[in-house]
Amino acid sequence: MTGINIEPRISSAVPGPEAPHDAYNLESKFAPPTRNSLRKASIPISKLDGFISHLNRLIHTRDGHDSVVLFLACATQLAVSVLETPTPEAVQKVSIKLGQSIPRTFSSIISAVLSTPTLASLLSTKPAYKLRLVERLRALLGVLNDWHTMSRLWGLITMWMLTKKFITSSTDLELDKKEETMSPHIQKAKRTIAVTQILSLTGFFVFDNAILLSMRGVLKWSKKPQSKFQGWCARCWCMYLCAELGRLYHARIPELQNGEKEDVKSRSEWKKKAFQVSAWLPLSIHYVAHNALLPEPIAALLATYAEFITVKGLWEATAEAI
Repeated sequence: MTGINIEPRISSAVPGPEAPHDAYNLESKFAPPTRNSLRKASIPISKLDGFISHLNRLIHTRDGHDSVVLFLACATQLAVSVLETPTPEAVQKVSIKLGQSIPRTFSSIISAVLSTPTLASLLSTKPAYKLRLVERLRALLGVLNDWHTMSRLWGLITMWMLTKKFITSSTDLELDKKEETMSPHIQKAKRTIAVTQILSLTGFFVFDNAILLSMRGVLKWSKKPQSKFQGWCARCWCMYLCAELGRLYHARIPELQNGEKEDVKSRSEWKKKAFQVSAWLPLSIHYVAHNALLPEPIAALLATYAEFITVKGLWEATAEAI
């Protein structure tokens, strides 16, 4: 019994007239990778490594860590609120009018396409996928909120240091020399704003910590004081934002009065802070009104935008440490 030859047939060493010149040149078909190809392949890896290294520098600071977690929580809340928002009646009316304006030829084609079994089954299961996605996002939101809650419990320590800095700054000679050039009204306004910010933020963290500890069972309080504390917490936050707007306004007075040429970088930072506070202020009023002022997607969008400004600024600041 003869065996079956499984080896490939070896052709003649001389190619025929119709064969290409490199038909039997194995080196041309299986050439080793060049340095350029290896360099191109390593570009995505180097970019990913640069992004992760940059993110590592960002989250290793207290402000960067808290800002990133809060931004992710706001973005997740925005996605959940958008997915849970039903289609408005105005949009439905516009879609009906648009469908009526389409010629019958195209409408028949569209109806035929939509009636296909595959697409019909996909459209019928879309709400189920939407509900599953909302459940996953809400679970992620719970994790991010718990993560951010732990960092807020240390807020009173930060307020202690800020209060100490404000008290000791009154004895600083360099600061006193700078304030000598200001009018007494501006000096008094700046100190009043600083005191208001310290008191409002201290009240915010006191009420916020009391709410968090009572919700976790550390403090045995009923839901009635919790709701009152939530209202006072929102009022303190709103008061701080109003004082911050006043601080930003008074920070611009010396340049406007003296006609000094303002630094481009400081002007850009002032604008970012003003936009951020302007986004947070209506949101704080919304919280004071027991979430009855703005639709949930708009509120989540404002919070996401405000935190995006913070994260973007911290991202640019940590990029200088490369």
